[in-house]
Amino acid sequence: MRDEIFDCFSDTLGLARARFLAACDMAGIRVSAFPGQATGSENDSKPAFADIALFGSPAAKTVLILAPSEGGRSSFLASGVMTAAIRQQLYTRLPRDVSLLMIHAVNPKGPLWEGGDVPAPATQTADTQPTEPETSDAQQWDDDMLARAEARFLLDKGQSAVSSGFSRQELENRPLSDLIVPAWDNRVIDAIVENKLRECEAVFVLEIGTAPGPAGTVELFGQDAPFWQELTENAPSPAEAGHVGLYDILSQHTLSASVSGAVARFGYEAEAGRATALSFLLDTTDRSWQPATWKKASAIIEHAIEKASGPQPQSS
Repeated sequence: MRDEIFDCFSDTLGLARARFLAACDMAGIRVSAFPGQATGSENDSKPAFADIALFGSPAAKTVLILAPSEGGRSSFLASGVMTAAIRQQLYTRLPRDVSLLMIHAVNPKGPLWEGGDVPAPATQTADTQPTEPETSDAQQWDDDMLARAEARFLLDKGQSAVSSGFSRQELENRPLSDLIVPAWDNRVIDAIVENKLRECEAVFVLEIGTAPGPAGTVELFGQDAPFWQELTENAPSPAEAGHVGLYDILSQHTLSASVSGAVARFGYEAEAGRATALSFLLDTTDRSWQPATWKKASAIIEHAIEKASGPQPQSS
């Protein structure tokens, strides 16, 4: 599996999606695709799609969801982890009444969902701390991002480009999540709930993201300590301040099922002395971090599958 892991993590939207879909195809899993408003960046002009894949019984009463915690680098890392999980066939460990729902959604430079968030520039104020500090504001605000931010600004204000008085200089200290149009609106979440979650009784959401730190380290923030304990060496911490992810969105939805969630943030830093990738990309040219990250991620997913089954009576 060590050699195969290097074909799971990607640094372009098109490649990330192609690898995920290929893994699902090899597993014989049908994928539901929802087009988004985002595209790739630089030489990657592929459109964004939210690809939904369900492993296990559609009638399962318990659903474990894997999803990216936000856009940017986190969505690329989540893509690699989910692709690797399929290739490693972790879904074969699902108990009879537990299904695994993967929400593969990559947006290089913007938020994923309406009401969700994305790592913001390090220059923002203290009351909205970034979930992933960045080293260069210039990498944050390129022409593509400014154009989308302007569109979001005008949409929110209900103004035209001619009369808005829009000033790009005013963006410097504004969080990206305030300005850039999310890749998918709430109709996608509604479709996921209606088609995949409506009949279940319990939903466990594991959001996957990045955190500064060496490969092989992980920080876990959980809303339900009894469920998520033992997933890492340390007891889970309270939910991240300021983070709004899929768990929060589903918790506000009209679901009859109970919803529990956690955010697992994995270290991704390459070997010392190497040049870092752009602030929203993974450095896939360096292979030192990928096996260690996958080893930790797979252990957490396997444990989550085991915990999701709960203490069930043995069939006679």
